[in-house]
Amino acid sequence: MHSNTNTTFAKRMIDVAILRCQVYIKTNYFFLLFCLITFGEIYAQDEKAEGYFINLKGDTTNCMILIPLTWPSAELDIESLEKSFKYDSPGNMRTELMPKQIKEYSFKYKEVTYLMRSAFYCFLSDKLSNKDRNLFMRLRVDGKIKLYTYTNYTGAAPSYNGTNWVGGGVSNKSSQQILLKDNGDCLKVKKHGLKSRLKDFIPECSKVLDKINKDEYDLDDISFLVDDYNYWCK
Repeated sequence: MHSNTNTTFAKRMIDVAILRCQVYIKTNYFFLLFCLITFGEIYAQDEKAEGYFINLKGDTTNCMILIPLTWPSAELDIESLEKSFKYDSPGNMRTELMPKQIKEYSFKYKEVTYLMRSAFYCFLSDKLSNKDRNLFMRLRVDGKIKLYTYTNYTGAAPSYNGTNWVGGGVSNKSSQQILLKDNGDCLKVKKHGLKSRLKDFIPECSKVLDKINKDEYDLDDISFLVDDYNYWCK
């Protein structure tokens, strides 16, 4: 009888301890969440780098550009750089500009030069969606024909409402390639109809056209096509 009483008492103490733990977790959940978010924001603060941007009139402004970092890896957040441009304006005021407000911006970070061009003012042979046009593209290959890339989302991707990027959740991401001529003509590189689209875009370069007709360029070979064009067709 005495043993059963001790066992019952022990079970009750365990139940009380579990209940107290549950109450503690519930009452401190938001505090712990707040600490985690705050730590993340502090840890992944924007860095700054000297750079410039070119406005719609073609004027160049030198400035300190804010460099967003991922958390917790503290790596350069290229997807944030694609969505908007932030810099310190006179008076140390943080200013944010969207792709439709400037032509391009550039900076150097950890010995790597980044040039981001607005897709908003490209004259595309096929119409870009609203979310595609409201992005900055990163220069990958320079020359008479340039190769740019930006992040392409499929699934629950963030959307652009005309002012800001909103929503988004789990989605697949890939690198979208864009070809850009000096006259502003752009081509969104797609696997479907790639051969005919490339031929229509660069009919003036016979050597590259010959290689296109021989199927020497696939979706993963676009950088080689750009190099060939810029070497043979200057």
